[in-house]
Amino acid sequence: MVNSDKYLLNHGMNASSGFPSLRINVLGRPIPSSQWTWAPGTMKDYDLILMLEGKGTYFGGGESWPVAPGSCMLYRPGDDYQGVQDPDSPVAMIFIHFDVLDRKKRPTPDMPENFLPMHFKVEQFEFVRTLAQRVLETYRRPAILDEVGESAQWLRTLLLELGRQAQRPRWQGLEREQSEAVDRLCQEIRDRVGAPWRLADIAGRLGCGPEHAGRLFRKYRGVAPGEYVIQARIEAARALLDASSLSIGQIAETLGFCDIYALSRQFKAKTGLSPRAFRQR
Repeated sequence: MVNSDKYLLNHGMNASSGFPSLRINVLGRPIPSSQWTWAPGTMKDYDLILMLEGKGTYFGGGESWPVAPGSCMLYRPGDDYQGVQDPDSPVAMIFIHFDVLDRKKRPTPDMPENFLPMHFKVEQFEFVRTLAQRVLETYRRPAILDEVGESAQWLRTLLLELGRQAQRPRWQGLEREQSEAVDRLCQEIRDRVGAPWRLADIAGRLGCGPEHAGRLFRKYRGVAPGEYVIQARIEAARALLDASSLSIGQIAETLGFCDIYALSRQFKAKTGLSPRAFRQR
C-alpha cells in the first residue's frame, strides 16, 4: 500500500503550497430519488463517491459490490462504472470529480492504483462525512471568499484520511460485531433523527451500559453518542434547508430541537452559518 501522506507531499500537496496539485472540477449531493441510476461512461477525471444513505449495487472493473452508508469509491480516468439502487432505499451521496495536476498544472492520471482501492467501507464514517461535506460547502462559496483554494485543501485532508483508513487493518471478531452494531444504530438514528434520543436509549440498543456505549461510539465513530445525534440532526437540517420549503421553526420541530434557537445555535457552531444564511447562500 502506498503511503498516502508521502504520495501527496511528493506531488506538491502541502500546507504552504496552496494545494496546486488538486483541482476540483465538479461536485454535488443529489437529492435521493427512487428513479436514480448512474452510468456515466468512461471517466475523464477522478471521481470520489461517499455513500450517505440508502442501498444499491455498483459495477466496475469487472466486478460488482453492494453499497450502503459508509461505502467509498474512487474511480480513475479511463474507468467505466455504473450504479443501481434499491428502489425501497434511495441513495444519497457526495461525489467529487477532480484532477491531480503535475508541477506544470497539467492533469495527470499517475495516482498509484493502490493509493486507494476502487471501493471500501470507511470505519470512522462521521468524520469522513464531515470532511466531505466541508469540501462541498467551501466549493460553493463565492470565489472572493476562497482565494486560497480552501475546497482543495479540504479535499486533500479527505484523501489523506481515506488513505489512512484504507491502510488500517479491518476490524475482526468482537470488534467487527461491535462496529456493525454501532453502524446499525447510527442508521436508525439517521432514519429517526427527530426522535428524543437519550443515552439510555442508545445504550439499551447496544445491550450495554451508558458508559460503555459512550466508549463504543468514540471508538467506532470518533464522537460521543450525543454528539453523533447532533451531527445527524444538523446534516438533516442542511438537506431540508436545501430541498424543502419548511420554515426554520418547522425544521427545528421536525428534527427534535427544543426550539428554533437551539437549532440556530448548534447549526452555526457546526457550519459557521446561521440556518437562514445557509439557505440563502
